[in-house]
Amino acid sequence: MNFAIIFHILGFVLNIEAALMAFPVIAGLFYKESAITAFLITMVICLVIGIPLSLFKPKDTVFYVREGFVTVALCWIVKYYGRTAFSVFRRNYASDRCTF
Repeated sequence: MNFAIIFHILGFVLNIEAALMAFPVIAGLFYKESAITAFLITMVICLVIGIPLSLFKPKDTVFYVREGFVTVALCWIVKYYGRTAFSVFRRNYASDRCTF
């Protein structure tokens, strides 16, 4: 199994996740919300893990189905913990204020 390509793609996904968190930060600054720090902490965590993983270039770029399954599973797990980190770092969170 080509773990180097899996970690490279996982780092790329983490960098994209951190970049996309900039939009809620901008909206939070515009509306003067308190959740900005939670987004910033989560962005920094994603960048600290994602940049070293994406800078490591794999020698073998062959990508088979097995690596695809592992990459997708790890991306789902990482995305789940990214959302969990946001919930942990957010203060004054009340689930009764959520609108579904």
